[in-house]
Amino acid sequence: VYEHGKHPINLFAWPGAGDADTSPTVNAHSGYTLIHWAQGGMTIWVISDLEKTELGDFVQLWRAAP
Repeated sequence: VYEHGKHPINLFAWPGAGDADTSPTVNAHSGYTLIHWAQGGMTIWVISDLEKTELGDFVQLWRAAP
């Protein structure tokens, strides 16, 4: 769990079904922004009540981290 201001950001990762990387996909549901993608053999979901632009910035930083 990460935090931006007073907004929690939940990140979930588990082994993916395939090994192909995918670009992030953004969805919204019940006031939450959900972003998911595949990277390095893992399926990754990020969920928060942040607006999609702010959460997208977090995802870009997280994906770029070594």
